[in-house]
Amino acid sequence: MKPRISHREELRLRLSWSDFQTVLAISRHGSVARAFVPLGMTHSTLLRKLDLIESRLKTKVFNRGRPRYTLTAAGHEIERAAQAFEPLAIGAEMRASGADLRPSGEVRVSVSSIVIDHLLPAVLAQFRSSFPDVQIELVGSREHVNLRRREADIAIRIADTVPD
Repeated sequence: MKPRISHREELRLRLSWSDFQTVLAISRHGSVARAFVPLGMTHSTLLRKLDLIESRLKTKVFNRGRPRYTLTAAGHEIERAAQAFEPLAIGAEMRASGADLRPSGEVRVSVSSIVIDHLLPAVLAQFRSSFPDVQIELVGSREHVNLRRREADIAIRIADTVPD
C-alpha cells in the first residue's frame, strides 16, 4: 500500500530528482572525487550539493571515509528510491523525446562454466531473437563480481542457498 502524502507534507519534501541522481552517482562511483565528472560538476560544487542534501534531510547520507563513501541507513533509503525511479524517468524522457525504445547496447554477463554449458544456450537463443540489437558479452568466472562497481551488468551463479 502506498503511503498517503498530504499537500502540506508534499510541500515539505525537499529533494529533487537531481538530488536523488547525485546520491546514486556518489554511491555507484564510491566517492565524490570519482562522481563529479560524470555528473558534470566540479568537485567543490558536488560537495556543496551533498552538504545541502544532508542539510535538507537533517541527517547524513554517506559515511565519508577514505577511500570510499559508504551509505548510511538514510542513504540506502534514498538509493533504493532512486534506483526504482531511474528506469521510469529514463523511459519517460525517451518517450517524450521520441527516442527509439527498442533495447540496444551491450550487456556483460558473468557466469560460471556450468551455466554457460548447460543452461545458457537455449536462453541466449531466445533472447537474441527477441532483442537483436543487444550484444551479450559472456564473462566466465567462478569468482564473485561486484555489480555495484560495474564489473558486470548481470551475474548468474548456481548455489544451494542464497547468501545474505
